Amino acid sequence: MASAGKEIAVSDAFHYEEEEVLCDCGLRAARRISRTSGNPNRKFFGCPRFSPSDAKKACRYFKWYDIRAAVLKATSMMSAKVTRLEAENRQLRSLLGRVMKDGARIHEPTELFIELEIIKQKI
Repeated sequence: MASAGKEIAVSDAFHYEEEEVLCDCGLRAARRISRTSGNPNRKFFGCPRFSPSDAKKACRYFKWYDIRAAVLKATSMMSAKVTRLEAENRQLRSLLGRVMKDGARIHEPTELFIELEIIKQKI
């Protein structure tokens, strides 16, 4: 992630809604924010083993977090979900229409069952 002579400055993790990002060690990549003068406040993923004092124990995984790509992906996922929910809504409305149309027939057996139970209790 850093080499001799390069400025290293990071801050605490940032929050993101996305699939898990793994470093080359197979660990969940740490989410950090750059505090360098060249990339101030830029978000990135890096090996969780990295520390400025001992960079040798890390796998050196590094990837900028591209907010635009994340927004496009989230928009695409939401659009697909809206399409799915609209189709489900159409199916449910159709089912509701059939149930309301057949409502009298649906309640009739229930009423007959209640009458039958009352007659059984009298016997």
